[in-house]
Amino acid sequence: MCIRDRYQRRVHGEELKKQFTRKKFSQGKMATRNYLKIGRVCRINYGADYGKHVVVLDVIDSKRALVEGPNDKIPRQSINFNRLTPMRFVAKICRGVHTGILKKAIEKQGIQRDIENSNAYKRTQQTKLRAGLTDFERFRAQVLRFRLAKQARHQARVLSRGGAATKKTAPKKK
Repeated sequence: MCIRDRYQRRVHGEELKKQFTRKKFSQGKMATRNYLKIGRVCRINYGADYGKHVVVLDVIDSKRALVEGPNDKIPRQSINFNRLTPMRFVAKICRGVHTGILKKAIEKQGIQRDIENSNAYKRTQQTKLRAGLTDFERFRAQVLRFRLAKQARHQARVLSRGGAATKKTAPKKK
């Protein structure tokens, strides 16, 4: 290796290090949001209990957790992390608490209220409601959507013209 190569590595190597170094994650909200830890509220995304909410009580290993859902009547069981979707709510509990203490903690911290106000919960409730509609109820919903879209188009047209809604009436035929 000649002197010139050493010089280029020394001088230009620093620039390359700056270009290719990985940026560290910021300690913001998104970095820790989906972290599965004790007390994290999760939604089950697969199986017979699909859509129900549980609380992580203990991490068994790198793939499984001990969970319980007292409000959805899910008994204490081991479940794979792949079947859990973490939510942003965390119950302040100790590891492996009893069911009664877990219920009191959820009630005291208002976690069930927060779950019911979340968009994911509202979306699943809307899906369940739509799944139970009859043909005629689906038709009525379609007609209402068409009517609402027509009103929205009319309002957009009025606002784009910059004035109030004026109807032009055609002269009646005799």
